[in-house]
This record gives sequence, structure tokens and C-alpha cells, in this order.
Amino acid sequence: MKIGFFLLIFFAIGFQSLYCQTNTETDQRLLVKYSQEDLDRLTQTQPQLIKYELFRLDNSWYFIDIDLTANKPYPMLFEIDYANKTKGNLVETIDETSFNLFNYYIDPQVDKSIVYQIGNTGKALVIIPEKELAEKFNKSITE
Repeated sequence: MKIGFFLLIFFAIGFQSLYCQTNTETDQRLLVKYSQEDLDRLTQTQPQLIKYELFRLDNSWYFIDIDLTANKPYPMLFEIDYANKTKGNLVETIDETSFNLFNYYIDPQVDKSIVYQIGNTGKALVIIPEKELAEKFNKSITE
């Protein structure tokens, strides 16, 4: 009887631990681009892709100040409409503390950075080249 009780407790704790791991490890920023079902599937079939996407969210961009009076034509930053895979609304302001790259229409370049102007704020979003991001990611997983 005691063994059955301990086995029941062991399996309950194991199941709860497994359940919590799969649900609490999902970075909420990923849910902008992927459904929970997609993330669950990718976690099982392509965990490296999830790691890369998380790395992208944290390491592929930075903000700079720009001179709005300078004659440099930067493309404007737009939100993304995932339903239609098109540009959404023009971004007029941005909260740098809760920034999620997946909320925006970004066209990353392989070999060059791209700078997106954020409305008339005097701020811009810089996206580093895909090649550089991949190199940084590969270095981070080998260290």
C-alpha cells in the first residue's frame, strides 16, 4: 500500500514538473509570431530553431538616436499584420523597455544592417545583418 502511495505521489510530482516546464518555459514574445501548438511542436522537432528565435529577439537589434533634420532617408518602421503577412500601422512611438521584434515588419538583410525610423521621435531601430546574427548565435552555443 505504501509503495502504491509513493508511486502515485512520484508520478503526480513528475507530471506536474513536466507540465510546468512546458508551460512556463514559453517566452511570451514568441506567441506574437507562433501559436502555442506550433511552439510545442517546434520544441519537440526543432528545438534549435526556438533557441535561435529567442536569440534573435534579444540580440538582433538596438536603438539609436537619429537627426531628423539630416537628409538621410531611413525606411519607416511598421507593425506587422501576421494574418495577411503585410505591413500594418506606421509606428509613431515605441516603448524600448518592452520591445518585441516580432511585433514589427522587418526585412532583415544578409550582409548589411538596416535602420528603421520610428515616427518623428528622433529614434531608430537598427537590425543587424543575418550573417552577423548567425555567427553570434553559433558562438554563443559553442561557448
